[in-house]
Amino acid sequence: MRTVTDRQQDSVPARDTDSGYLSLGLLVLRLFVGLGMAAHGAQKLFGLFGGGGIDGTAQFFEGLGFSPGTPYAILSGLVEFGGGLLITVGLALPLAAAAVVANMVGAYAAIQASTEGDFFAGTGGPELELLYVGAAFALILTGPGRLAMRVPALDGPKMRLLGVVLAIMGGIAAVVVFHL
Repeated sequence: MRTVTDRQQDSVPARDTDSGYLSLGLLVLRLFVGLGMAAHGAQKLFGLFGGGGIDGTAQFFEGLGFSPGTPYAILSGLVEFGGGLLITVGLALPLAAAAVVANMVGAYAAIQASTEGDFFAGTGGPELELLYVGAAFALILTGPGRLAMRVPALDGPKMRLLGVVLAIMGGIAAVVVFHL
């Protein structure tokens, strides 16, 4: 015999935390964010996809005020390329995503200081940088999902908390370095 309580519980939608759809959604997010970021880094490091390579990126960074530009170009390229690949496969996700957040906050500071565009990327605004910051920060909080190369020591709740702290501190440091 069913009770009133049983009928009330039947009407409450089940949480989706353990379903394959959540892990599939996180995989799709990781693929887009990770591969996009890795391609962005490949432009800086290797000159692929129309990028300037290290020399061209260094000149661009010097024009923004990061001087000397070469170390910043290499560091930014490594963070974007390596962090993007790690995000894609879900390995050490809190740390990789924290590095991407910090790097993109630095890019945001530079874009805002050097352009008069509005929000949208097509006019020189920070749209893309903020999209990467938000997506990477969300991945720090959610974790990679079940469809990932996971190492438990690099993906538990303490690592996610560390990722949040590193993302915030790294973002602050990136803005401070830009304004030096």
